Amino acid sequence: MPSDGSTGSRLGVFHDTGAPQDSTDFTTLVILHGHNWHGGTFSRLIPLAASSGYNTRLVLLNRRDYPGSTPYTDEERAMVAKLTPDDSEDAAMLAKAGVRFGRFLRDRAREVFDFLEDLVRHDHIPPAQHSKNTGGIVVAGWSLGALWMTSLLAYAPTFPVNDVELSAYVRRVVVFDTGNIVMGYPRRSDMYVRAFDPRLPPEERAASYDVWDRALAISSYYPHGGTLDTIAVRPLDDPPPTLSTLSGAERASMTFQADGDLDSRIMITGIQSGLFMSIRHRALLLPNNEGGESREDGVMDAWKDVEARFVWGGRSLPEVAHAMLTLRSEVENAKERGQPLRKVKLVTVKDGNHFVHWDHPEHAMRALLGEDEVV
Repeated sequence: MPSDGSTGSRLGVFHDTGAPQDSTDFTTLVILHGHNWHGGTFSRLIPLAASSGYNTRLVLLNRRDYPGSTPYTDEERAMVAKLTPDDSEDAAMLAKAGVRFGRFLRDRAREVFDFLEDLVRHDHIPPAQHSKNTGGIVVAGWSLGALWMTSLLAYAPTFPVNDVELSAYVRRVVVFDTGNIVMGYPRRSDMYVRAFDPRLPPEERAASYDVWDRALAISSYYPHGGTLDTIAVRPLDDPPPTLSTLSGAERASMTFQADGDLDSRIMITGIQSGLFMSIRHRALLLPNNEGGESREDGVMDAWKDVEARFVWGGRSLPEVAHAMLTLRSEVENAKERGQPLRKVKLVTVKDGNHFVHWDHPEHAMRALLGEDEVV
């Protein structure tokens, strides 16, 4: 049961494998889904969880507004602005919208934080053993769900510590195959998506978005090179898009179109306000000295030993390749300048696309839980 005052119960548990039998050092892997796809997207990971090779309890979470979770309130929805193209020119309006949106994302991070805290409090989670890569919690967010992970890294150090020191249990926070929008990087013109263009009126963006056309594009395989100038924008014919291989029953078992357009508004507000870039910086920033005195906001980061892992498919959609290759350069440059960053690790599933957890579940589990940089 959730603790008094906990917001963790607002999230819906789609599936929980439970702890592996007789294990005292298992890892708890918690995964959040993306836009229009719910926890069923990861169902092919379920049979692998308790196997001897993974020793894992798998918990698939549904975000707010998705099956089994608590719908957003009108007050919460109002925190995500309904910005028009003209609002992009109004600095004061954007700043005000950014403050409200920042509170919205902080609340989402707190829900994940509270859910994990309740797991530790009630379910006898083994402490993290970093040197052995066992125990504790690995929490991941896929696609749009990765925003919940960057927000968790950004805001968790500001949350009060209760009877559970959660940072002693969370071993790794995983940003799982997400693109430029969530990461807050500028988007290239050759990766233009009309549905996410804040310069267009909302009704025009909505009319240009077809969930299944978009799913074909994001579930295709792309022949990228290893550099920013070798990113492919046209997919391969073979392998075919993951969506095209799914039966009607399989599609129904993993998709859900939430009421309203809140997920789309989250992306548009993030683009217009610039907040996603700010959250990325805050997620990666460490205290300015070895004593851990403070960051720029005066907060001591008890989470400084938690790994920030970025897992992506080497054949995923162009926006993902661009975001991850840009991140790689950003991290390398920061290290050269001696900037204080938390432990950051990029892991590439070289033959994986955006749905690597469906097409190649073994590879996905190795990328999420293992130690190799290339799978």
